[in-house]
Amino acid sequence: MSFLRATAWLLIAAAPLAQAQPACLGHDDLQQIRDDLETSLTYLKASKDNFGPGRRKAIEATRQAIAEFDKLQGGHPIAPASSTEVAQYIGEHGHPRMALAGDLMNGVQKSLSRPECAGAQELAALRARVGETVQDIDQAFQFNPRGSRR
Repeated sequence: MSFLRATAWLLIAAAPLAQAQPACLGHDDLQQIRDDLETSLTYLKASKDNFGPGRRKAIEATRQAIAEFDKLQGGHPIAPASSTEVAQYIGEHGHPRMALAGDLMNGVQKSLSRPECAGAQELAALRARVGETVQDIDQAFQFNPRGSRR
């Protein structure tokens, strides 16, 4: 009888962890989202500091999105790939680092908006943070319109 109780207790205790991860996203999808969030943060921090408050807000919103993503993992966060830590040189025309960060966040937003994820309430906070980041990056480009290409 104690074995059955112990098994039942483990199943009940593990249930919140199993429910935390959205079923509509596989491990590879989650790894890609994690890497894109981290790479976006790296490129936002490495971008020129002439984007006004939008850049700073985008950095903070991305940090909050990463925190929300980690919450989804139920205490078992997915580590980002080591390649996400370095902002590569990608040219001098326009603002390529800010543009790349925006493209990555748009990709994350698209992944979270898949039809099969539409009803996933556990993604609501992450979607909100990613949406804020996209808006903040757009605001940053409006602040610095000359030569800014998106």
